[in-house]
Amino acid sequence: MKNEHIQRLINRATARLPSARGEAQRNAQADLEQRQAASTILNPNEVSGEYDGGRLLQTSLRGALRPITQKDLRAFQSNVTNLKKKFIGGITAQGVIDLALDADKQRANTEIRVAVPVSLRGPLVHFITNAGPDSNVTRHHVHVEFMDFEATVGASANDPKKIGKAVAQGRLRFDCDCGRHRFWFRYIATIGKYNYGRAETGYPKIRNPKLHGVACKHVLRTMHVILKDANTQAKIAQQVIKARAALDGTKLKADRTKAADVRAHAAEQQAKRKSSTNLKTTAQKQAANAARRARESMKKAAVEKAKEEAKKPSANARKIERNARTLLALGAITQEQFNDIMKNAK
Repeated sequence: MKNEHIQRLINRATARLPSARGEAQRNAQADLEQRQAASTILNPNEVSGEYDGGRLLQTSLRGALRPITQKDLRAFQSNVTNLKKKFIGGITAQGVIDLALDADKQRANTEIRVAVPVSLRGPLVHFITNAGPDSNVTRHHVHVEFMDFEATVGASANDPKKIGKAVAQGRLRFDCDCGRHRFWFRYIATIGKYNYGRAETGYPKIRNPKLHGVACKHVLRTMHVILKDANTQAKIAQQVIKARAALDGTKLKADRTKAADVRAHAAEQQAKRKSSTNLKTTAQKQAANAARRARESMKKAAVEKAKEEAKKPSANARKIERNARTLLALGAITQEQFNDIMKNAK
């Protein structure tokens, strides 16, 4: 995307920030009302086998859209069982990136430029991201709850950098108001026990019947920022320190970031954007670290070899030494003269 277009996306995302909280609440309410009015949701009892074929619900499992069969229900049950085995409650930011679909990671890399915290209250952080280039909205709201926040409050570490990093690397729950999360991934998040906000019990029989992936591009950019952005981790650490001072039970008030600071943070993220801004899975990080160690090992070996070679006399020096030793043996030169010759030959 051209720089001007990117800047417009960011400007739109960070405009009218005082209304961000209300906007997120309205989106959540609209989502709930839409869900309550839906009549074609496949509920848990039906997935378990109580489905009435007369409802004529459809699925995209195994390809084209078609009516649901009992065989499909058994496949749905198996998918749910397999999914539950993956999660014990909560997920890490790195785990989200590792388990995400490649298509969503690619969109996060190319389309979502910023994820900035606009409000923090204890373990809960409200982020805004820019919307994609073809979206009909200006931004999206991602809420993240850090599940290890309380444990960190009671921990002994006092270094804000260590505090922020510890919370950022811990377990979390999240939610996004975009359609991709609502219709593809919220059910998976609910089953996996890492869903923040409204639970989803309706099986995604059309959008994601195989239950693949875990997060949309907005959540993925947010997870990257949580793991890598020092500014964001500093704000999280401030919440931990604030909570430590409120152990008497005082309810924490939300810290809302000033609009100017949000825009400055977004500009900073954009200015620092480079290839390292791309999301990296654990496997990719391990491969990159292994390659780096291999390069360092090769460089070290080359340096050591050069040092050893430097210690060895050159071919010309060896020839001079042979001739000088011959002259010394013949008595043509003295030992002192021999030493001078060898000194000059090095």
